[in-house]
Amino acid sequence: MAGFRRRIRTPISRISVIVAVALVIPLATYTIYQLAQSGENERLLRSIYQRQLDSILFSVNQYCWDRFNTWASELAVLGRSLKDADRAWPGVRNLRRFLRGKPPLSGAFVVNRRDVFLMATAGQFSSVRRPQLRRLVTRTLSEREAVWNRAVRQARAGYTRPLVARLDVDHTVLLFPVLDAETADSVVATCGLVIDDQRFVDDVVARKLNAINTGEFIFAVSDQSRNHLLYASEDFEGNRFETSESLWILPDLRLQIRLRGTTLEQLSRARTRRNLLFLGAVNGILALALVFLLRTVTHEMALARMKTAFVANVSHELRTPLSLIRMYAETLELDRVPDDAKKRRYYRSIVSESSRLTQLINNILDFSRIESKQKRYKFTTVDLGGIVERVVDSYRFHLDQNGFALSLQIQRPLPEVQADPEAVEQALVNLLDNAVKFSNDRREVNIRVWHERDKVAISVEDRGIGIPESEQKKIFEEFYRVGDDLVHNTRGSGLGLALVKHIMRVHRGSVRVRSKVGEGSTFTLEFPVA
Repeated sequence: MAGFRRRIRTPISRISVIVAVALVIPLATYTIYQLAQSGENERLLRSIYQRQLDSILFSVNQYCWDRFNTWASELAVLGRSLKDADRAWPGVRNLRRFLRGKPPLSGAFVVNRRDVFLMATAGQFSSVRRPQLRRLVTRTLSEREAVWNRAVRQARAGYTRPLVARLDVDHTVLLFPVLDAETADSVVATCGLVIDDQRFVDDVVARKLNAINTGEFIFAVSDQSRNHLLYASEDFEGNRFETSESLWILPDLRLQIRLRGTTLEQLSRARTRRNLLFLGAVNGILALALVFLLRTVTHEMALARMKTAFVANVSHELRTPLSLIRMYAETLELDRVPDDAKKRRYYRSIVSESSRLTQLINNILDFSRIESKQKRYKFTTVDLGGIVERVVDSYRFHLDQNGFALSLQIQRPLPEVQADPEAVEQALVNLLDNAVKFSNDRREVNIRVWHERDKVAISVEDRGIGIPESEQKKIFEEFYRVGDDLVHNTRGSGLGLALVKHIMRVHRGSVRVRSKVGEGSTFTLEFPVA
């Protein structure tokens, strides 16, 4: 436990724990829960879709029932008017008028309390079938007396429920009682509708299905008594339907629904799979965001540590030349150096340390200008060989004072290049300063300037400690210093090579490094020919 507490003391660990507790753990827990509940989710989705299909069946049945109630109400009015009729003709004429504009009705009849059978037909349904229809009504009322009595009781309660009888393979008869309008108790007539099954499906059921069809479903209506398809919203293969239900008005007809191109099981499984894929994508994005966050925080904290080290190193870098300048100046001021040669050496030291101090301050100021995008360069046509010679002349005393052997080779003639002389000098001085800082016993610096195809190159070679290959791309980052004990014992700002890289990028050139640990390093600046 104590070890765990020590591990989470670092800021990165604390941030990781906070993010994990706040985001990762809840989302991962929810993902695992969803995976465990995938089967239950599929069943829930199937039940939702099933209820949607059931609601469609209900609406179609309700529509058909309302159509029957409309017809039954009109026929009931005729039935009450004909309750005492003893002649057929006036009643039949009214029944024919009732059948007009009702294609699904092949016939209508009234049996009044005088037992007079009044009947009218429409279309191809012939009135010669009147005896057959009369026998069907008599047989049905006799054989299904209990059902008829229940229909009478429901009629007294204000609810018309027909007694269904099959006349033939194409027609269904709907019988219902008509009560006295005044007492609403006694049956004054028995009314009936002869339904043409096919026409009823085409004119009533199909019209409703077409109105509610959104293109997701295939509807069909079949006669289950003879296994005959009466209607289909479109062609389909197979005989599997997601749900089916008998029509309330015509129980022998069955309304069937299936999904287009899929099944409820496949649809619910695909929906669950999409949800899980979306959840997985969210988890993936969160993981990438977490990695990016941790990398960014790690980088920012490393940068903060580098800046802290930079302040400490710069403080030391400023203190050292200032201390030397002050010491030599005080010694000269007190006239304690009688030897002229020694005085000249002190003067050179003051000049040299002042140059180093100026270079350090310039590096800091230039870096600040670069960061704020205010650094400006003055390009002109220059001779790089001349610039290198000036830098070497000004830096030679510092090299001699530190015991370095200097070699300078300039290939003549050199083509001119477009460059900012001060920037080139600054880049070269930074490379020379690094060569001095990071050299041990073999104190050699070789400088070469040469022309190669469309560029002029300047190389600074030392025999110092070298740079590991894994670090060679990082040394050009701001404040970065190689992770080596000897390097950390050597003070520096960590800005020199970053400024060199920036200067070369502005000059549309490049800087390359070739190094081997323990054998030294070679930095090469390449400038495009003007």
